[in-house]
Amino acid sequence: MKNNYIIIGDSLVYGIGGYKQNGWVSMFKNKLLNDNQTKYLNDHVHCIGFPGATSKDIAQKIKSIIETYYFNEVNNIFIISVGVNDTQTSDGKQKNSIDEYQDNIYKIINAIRFKPNSKLIFIGLTKIQEQSGLFMWKDNKFFDNSIIEIYNQRLIDICTSNELEYISMKDLLGKTDYDDGLHPNDGGYKKILERIIDLLK
Repeated sequence: MKNNYIIIGDSLVYGIGGYKQNGWVSMFKNKLLNDNQTKYLNDHVHCIGFPGATSKDIAQKIKSIIETYYFNEVNNIFIISVGVNDTQTSDGKQKNSIDEYQDNIYKIINAIRFKPNSKLIFIGLTKIQEQSGLFMWKDNKFFDNSIIEIYNQRLIDICTSNELEYISMKDLLGKTDYDDGLHPNDGGYKKILERIIDLLK
């Protein structure tokens, strides 16, 4: 049976920062082509990335995404990567609170988990490249790795309690793996793909 990879998330799924290879999802498609030594993929790979998206955005879109990309007659592998944008602080407040993040993740889970021939995998949150403790993104908006870790741990807890697969990105990216301090460069995306491939096997 064919695999239908439905990869959903934010700018890291979209591939921002990966100027030569367009991010890890594009690398994944190319790897499947090379492994099969063909210019036609037997499996389907759908890159559904929304730059700037939070868990709320994905939760609101998930039903329409399923209607568009899910096929009952194949193995549907949903890979979800979202959460870092939820942690963004603006004027002292996160875009989505930790409890809102949890609620949104459950909305995504509940939309997918009972679909026949489906598997659900969550990708852990990547850290940002800190500068003086905080990473300023825009005026009055910043990211903090300590907050990202709290949200990531909540995701781990959700996956554990629901027996869902979780792929950790903890301590994966180094200083030379970032394009702008938030998004990986081609080398960073390659590391992300290698970790995902290892665990998909």
